[in-house]
Amino acid sequence: MKPLLGIPAELSVLDIMCFGPSAKPPYKRWKKTLADISNWNRFDGAHFMTDAQIDEWVANTRHKVMYRDAENVD
Repeated sequence: MKPLLGIPAELSVLDIMCFGPSAKPPYKRWKKTLADISNWNRFDGAHFMTDAQIDEWVANTRHKVMYRDAENVD
């Protein structure tokens, strides 16, 4: 499947499908848009991050998605 969809060899395929409304209302936090995290029919290379980009994301952005407290969202 990976060659058919154009997914780089170093990436793993993860399939999560959610159906229906959420059980609880969402809490305030920083989120990526659906378009930023999903691919349809083929892998979008714009979503690929190098190890250095991942390290930068962990250092500068991850806290925005980890904490539930609204005061921690910037």
